[in-house]
Amino acid sequence: MNHLTLFLIMVSGLTQAAPTPLEDLIRIAVENSPTLRQARLKKEAAVLKEANAHSALLPSLDVSVGVGLINQSPAGGADPWQSSLGMTLTENLYDNGTSLTRIESAKLQEALSELDWQRARDQLTLDVIQTFNQLSLQTLLLAVSNEQFETLKKQFEIVSTQYRQGLKTRKDFLRLNSQMQRTKMDVLSAETSVTKARNDLARILAIPLSAEIQPIPAAKPAQFAGPTPPLEKTFEARMAVLQNQINDLEVKLEQRKNRPQLNLTAGLNYSNTNYLGSAQSFTATQGVNGNLLLGLNYNILDWGVRSRNVAVARASADLEAARQQDTLLSLQSSILSLMKYVAQMRLSAKTSQELLALETETYTVIRRDYADGAVSYLDLVTSLNNLLSARVQALTTAFTLSDLEAKTLYYGGNLYETTSH
Repeated sequence: MNHLTLFLIMVSGLTQAAPTPLEDLIRIAVENSPTLRQARLKKEAAVLKEANAHSALLPSLDVSVGVGLINQSPAGGADPWQSSLGMTLTENLYDNGTSLTRIESAKLQEALSELDWQRARDQLTLDVIQTFNQLSLQTLLLAVSNEQFETLKKQFEIVSTQYRQGLKTRKDFLRLNSQMQRTKMDVLSAETSVTKARNDLARILAIPLSAEIQPIPAAKPAQFAGPTPPLEKTFEARMAVLQNQINDLEVKLEQRKNRPQLNLTAGLNYSNTNYLGSAQSFTATQGVNGNLLLGLNYNILDWGVRSRNVAVARASADLEAARQQDTLLSLQSSILSLMKYVAQMRLSAKTSQELLALETETYTVIRRDYADGAVSYLDLVTSLNNLLSARVQALTTAFTLSDLEAKTLYYGGNLYETTSH
């Protein structure tokens, strides 16, 4: 994404460091973020749960071994030491489709956790871009304030000389001195904003706050241009579809409990008793048997518990669907408002550039006329303040457009893929 040609220099105990592109900062945040780590762990847990759901279709093998002493009263001639060895292989061939339904639900849960992780990753990417933009903007605004201070300082030196020569009034001398001190306070305030933005970026990147981060703006942010993100492309909409499907499966599982339960199971058992210390061979005491069982279970009276459980599951699914619908309606409104704001900011960016060019030309003329005594001090200061305001507005608008572009890509569900390549 060519929305910014901006770089960072990250210094950590070194005298020099190479510029770090924005995509590398995103990679650092993805690797270090505790929030994203939690989403990744949830995704891994969902994969394991799906594997467990598939395991229900596979046979299970149980092994049991026992050695003990049996006390007989009165004592007989039988050996009191007893031993046993058993193995049981069981397989559930049919369970009314319950296992298959749970597998389908587990797959949907895994897909849902994947989307949740992608959403957390894109949100983190958006936070990095916006915070980086804020740091770059505040750095540029600090440079503007410093430039204004230096301009006033030079102008004050000229006015001071002219005041001592009787060419300027004491009123002009005092006003310009006061204006210079106010500008110095603006510089200090801008330095505080840069420090705060630097700390915010370090927090999002999960790097030490002591790391020195200095943005190096190389170009102006590119203007945003693109279609309105469709609602169905958002993470929220795609996750809502999966969640509704999961809820429907939960209702089906509850409905199955209200029907006759037909189960077909097969088993193979191997046993061997008293093989230790026996005069007979090991195989002489062993036995093998198999079974194939068809079972039908149906509870004809549960006082309406199962029916109520079905109603509760359906109500919960409907409630979740209603919440999701409300969320999507709010999201749709947010997207439309965003696109309207983009159009306004695009027009504002064009106007602010025109205003900046006009204020720059005006200040050049007024500063020359003030040196010749043709205009008053108030005209000079007013023109300088207007120039500063125009520069601040132009920079702020440009970076706001960059933030809007990133947010639009986030709504489109492809912010990370766009910015990391």
